[in-house]
Amino acid sequence: MPSRVYWQHSCGGIYWCLAPIKPGLLPFPGDLIDLLPFLGNILKVTAAFCGIHLLGVIFVPDILAISSSPRRNGNSELALRSFCRAAEEKEIAVELIRLHELRLSPCRGCELCARDGKCVVEDNMQPLYKKVVEARGLVLATPIYFGSLSAQLKIFIDRFECWWHAKYRLKKPFVLPEQKKAGFLLCAGALRKPEFGDNAAFIAGVFFHSINYHYGGMLHLQGLDNMGAINSNPAALKDAYDAGKEFVRSRVLL
Repeated sequence: MPSRVYWQHSCGGIYWCLAPIKPGLLPFPGDLIDLLPFLGNILKVTAAFCGIHLLGVIFVPDILAISSSPRRNGNSELALRSFCRAAEEKEIAVELIRLHELRLSPCRGCELCARDGKCVVEDNMQPLYKKVVEARGLVLATPIYFGSLSAQLKIFIDRFECWWHAKYRLKKPFVLPEQKKAGFLLCAGALRKPEFGDNAAFIAGVFFHSINYHYGGMLHLQGLDNMGAINSNPAALKDAYDAGKEFVRSRVLL
C-alpha cells in the first residue's frame, strides 16, 4: 500500500501528492524524510506559477511510531524498531518520530482550545495532530522513569487537551470511534516492577480513549538498564517484534 504525502495551500485545502513515497520505516527527522522539505520547495515553486501559495508538505504514515526517550537508540526506541519491523514486512508505511528532537512546549492550560478544539501553541506539535488524524495505528514507546512515562511523552499526551475539548465539550472529535484506529504502548525499564508498566498503561489508556483510538495493548520490557542493553537480549527484541506482528494482524489489517 502506498505511503501518503499531502501538500497544503494557503486556503487550507489538502490534496493528494501524485508521487507516493515507498512504504517502510521512515525516521523523522533524518534519512528519506529529510527529502520532504526539498520536495516541498519544488512543489511551492511549481505552484507559484499557477498562482497557488503552498504552506508545506506532510508525510502521513499508516502507523505513527512515537519514541519518547531522550536518548537516540535507547532501549525503548530499539524495541520500537523491532515492533515496527513487523509492519514493514507487511509493506505498511511507518514513520518513527523522536520527540526529543522536536520543539514541543508543555500545555499552557490557557483553555483557548475550548473554542474550536485546536491548540494555539505554534511549535512542532502542529504537524503531529494531522498525522494522528490520518494514521491507522499509533504506537507510543517510553522508558520507565520514576515508575511511569518519560517527561517527553507526557508533554505529547498533555498537548491533546485540545482534542479532549473537541470530543467532550464541542462534540466534534477529530477521530471517530467507528474509524477503528488503534493504539499500543511499549515500555522499557531497568527494574522488574510490573506496577511501573501498569502506571504508564493507565495514563496511555486514558489518552487513547480521549482521542478515540482503541487501546490495543501494552508490552513492558523489564531488566533493561544500560543504553543498548536490549541488543544483548534477543528474547526482549522478539517480544517486541511479536507484539508488533499481533498489533498489525489484529488492529491495523482489519
